[in-house]
Amino acid sequence: MFPLRAAWSRASTKRSRGPSKATCSDSRAAPPATETLLSPRGREQRSSSPLPRLAGLGRLEELDLSFNRLRRLPEGLGRLQRLRALDVDHNLLPAFPAPLLELSALEELDCSGNRHLGALPEGIAALRRLKTLWLSGTGLAALPEGLCQLGALESLMLDGNSLRALPAGFGRLQRLKTLNLSSNALAEFPEAVLALGGLEELYLSRNQLTLLPAGLGQLRQLRALWLDNNRIRYLPDSVVRLRSLEELVLQGNLIQELAQSRPALKPRLKLVLLGPAGAGKIESLMALSPSRGICAGNAPRKCSGGVLCFPFFDFCTRKVPRSSGRRRS
Repeated sequence: MFPLRAAWSRASTKRSRGPSKATCSDSRAAPPATETLLSPRGREQRSSSPLPRLAGLGRLEELDLSFNRLRRLPEGLGRLQRLRALDVDHNLLPAFPAPLLELSALEELDCSGNRHLGALPEGIAALRRLKTLWLSGTGLAALPEGLCQLGALESLMLDGNSLRALPAGFGRLQRLKTLNLSSNALAEFPEAVLALGGLEELYLSRNQLTLLPAGLGQLRQLRALWLDNNRIRYLPDSVVRLRSLEELVLQGNLIQELAQSRPALKPRLKLVLLGPAGAGKIESLMALSPSRGICAGNAPRKCSGGVLCFPFFDFCTRKVPRSSGRRRS
């Protein structure tokens, strides 16, 4: 049984920091010189300095201020020069906080859920050690070229915004492994992504894509490609050249014809999903060996709601069955 892992859960699961978090539940007492600080969640912070002694925590490495109602961040935050991980997600920040640009040691930053953030400053290029950046649901309509200078970036979450294109220099993010662009306003496949040779996971669900580029096969390290709920009609031969691909999700498109070529080396696909939009959860998925492909007589099976589950996709079937999951004769 091959488990279906939703894009949001695979691409957005944060690393666990363990049970040793320190909490600042009493702002009258000075917190110990700990490496991790977690603020009380769900409390509306009205003062200009919710954590008044924050600037004195010179050894602080991880700070979680998420799920409060912060409209501004604590004073002195920019002086935490050892800070490696900062969560300010799901607050009420009206703009990208300028003090964050002073955190030169920062490796992980989560600003997700601040729906009125609106834009990123060009100065974000100063965060040169940043490896993981979360900007899901922050109201972004465009990205600055400064973002393209984050050469250490490995994971970038941009889902739930209003992006129509990527910056011209986006291909300079050569260490990027995970890119989530789901739920945006992309009408064309972002060509800059094709320069990311090390990309392993690409999520483009719920956009307005109609075509896939011929150069898609350049992404030789790609393992997961999610294209569900777009307007794609044809699956081109470039998909065949994705020889590391294990997951291909195409639900909610208009696909009637699959790629025609059959490579000498078959892709290692474990899961291909085709079907109508809103088909629901998959009840039964298969992980079969490459020797048991569709051409060997293993037709796609109906999982649920008309979704077609292909145990191994070797591109021998040129037409998608119109029978919503029935076996081919």
